Amino acid sequence: NQSWLAAIAVSLFLGILLPLVLGLTVSHNNGDDIPTASPTSIQFGMKDYIIEVLSSKYGSSSLSFFAVPQAQALDFLTDKKISDSKGWYTDDRVTQQYSLLTLFLSTSEGDIETSSWTKYDGWASSPDECDWFGITCDEEGSIIKLDLGDNNLQGTLPLELSLLSKSLSLLIMDNNSLIGTMPEDIGNLSNLADIDLSKNKLVGTIPTCIGKLASLTSLNPSFNKIQAGIPLEIGKLSVLEYLNLSDNFITGSIPQDIGTLEKIREIYLQNNHITYAIPSEIGKLSSLEHVSFQGNDLLGPLPSEMSELRELRTLNLRDNHIFYQIPNKLWQDGSLEKLQILDLSRNLLTGTLNPDFGRSWQKLKSLRLGQNFLQKALPVNGALYTKMAMLQELDLSSNYFTGSLPSNILQLTKLTSLGLGGNQLKGLLPEGFFKTTTLQALNLESNQFSGSVPSAFYEMRQLKSISISGNHFEFGTFPPAIGNLLALENLDLSASMVSGTLSSVLSQMTNLQSLKLNENQLRGTIPAEFGTLLELSHLELSLNSLSGSLPTTFGNLTDLISIAVETNNLNGGVPTELGNLVKLQDLSLVHNKLSGP
Repeated sequence: NQSWLAAIAVSLFLGILLPLVLGLTVSHNNGDDIPTASPTSIQFGMKDYIIEVLSSKYGSSSLSFFAVPQAQALDFLTDKKISDSKGWYTDDRVTQQYSLLTLFLSTSEGDIETSSWTKYDGWASSPDECDWFGITCDEEGSIIKLDLGDNNLQGTLPLELSLLSKSLSLLIMDNNSLIGTMPEDIGNLSNLADIDLSKNKLVGTIPTCIGKLASLTSLNPSFNKIQAGIPLEIGKLSVLEYLNLSDNFITGSIPQDIGTLEKIREIYLQNNHITYAIPSEIGKLSSLEHVSFQGNDLLGPLPSEMSELRELRTLNLRDNHIFYQIPNKLWQDGSLEKLQILDLSRNLLTGTLNPDFGRSWQKLKSLRLGQNFLQKALPVNGALYTKMAMLQELDLSSNYFTGSLPSNILQLTKLTSLGLGGNQLKGLLPEGFFKTTTLQALNLESNQFSGSVPSAFYEMRQLKSISISGNHFEFGTFPPAIGNLLALENLDLSASMVSGTLSSVLSQMTNLQSLKLNENQLRGTIPAEFGTLLELSHLELSLNSLSGSLPTTFGNLTDLISIAVETNNLNGGVPTELGNLVKLQDLSLVHNKLSGP
């Protein structure tokens, strides 16, 4: 049938030969406009072309085009025919757009038009991905920065993210709700300099391929649920400056390979389950400025090699199991001269503070040694007073220090916080101690200090926190002059043999958040004016001889978390106004004469 044969011939010509001829014609027309990255007409074999490009770049065995996000991204590219400004697809643009669309669909609820992302301006609507929200490109149209932090991303990071390997240098996706693991192929992003995946819900391990990122200067997957140990490959990151693995579930030890990070300036590993000793190789990190290993299970003594850290400003080893004495080498021969913050509290340190302690720490602003096993008397003279002129915070609480408080402590004229509670210190405080004009927080609780409280104490108007309970101070009757301390936020005079009645002057101290007057000899009623202390969250008046009823004005204190008035002589009904205290967690009224339902 001649007509049938003719129809077939025309179909073949129109369907195959003509598009091919037209494609060749366009491809060789005006050579100045030809893209350099293998252009193809968007009118011919788009889906097959996209698959071919992606497979050749990544390997056909690694990519799947049948999973939901990947298939949707492929269909969208094919159907919408997004092109670059010249009307051509290049291999690189295809790769970038497919990678981004897969990321978009993998981390968003809803479809492309109704994404759950907070902002997605331009995504899949603008033909140029360089105009999409959070994306920065170079002059050639290659993506160099992808910043989608705090943007309500949900779901998992697809492996297609690694298709952006050509030029991506910054990957920021912090403060989202990403789940799953860090992509196993993240090591293919060979130009990455900065990774921030913090404050998500990532699990699994840090992939070993991270060691392939030779340009990486900053790595931050903190505040996730990452487990297992720190990979040895971390040591291959020769230009790394910032490492933050804090607040995860990391176990194992700090690898010795950490000593190869010659450029590292900041290391944060706090709040994990890291154990064993701090490796001596840490002393090789000559550029190190800030270290925090707080809240782990580190064992053993402090390595004396840390004395080589000439640039160190902050050392936080709080809440571990570090034992033995603080090595003398850490403050001798100019060691740690730039140190400003040292926190060794909540460990198992022993020994004494000798007169040379801290001799080279002349820039130190904060020294925290609380909750250890340090003992014997504080040095009467020494570097603690003469060399640390910049010291603003000194915490020696909950140790086994004995003897009296040396008068040389008054040489610390910049001191704003002093913690000596929970020791075995005794005797009178140094003359002039309460004339300090910089002190804002004072903790002397649970010692054996004695003597009368001078009137100068009530003129320390800069004080914000006072805890001097459990000593042998001679307060006598409740001092109305305490109302002068209007800046106070915390007042603890419990177990201080205070007698007399509660003064309404306390109602003037409107910044009070915690008031503890329990275990004294107070009598009389609770002033109704207490209802003006609107910032109050904790009130303890138990174990006194207070009488009368509970003030109904307590109902105004809507920030109250705990009320303790047990073991007094209170009577009457329980005010219904207490029902206004929506934050109240602890209410203790026992051993009184209260009535009602």
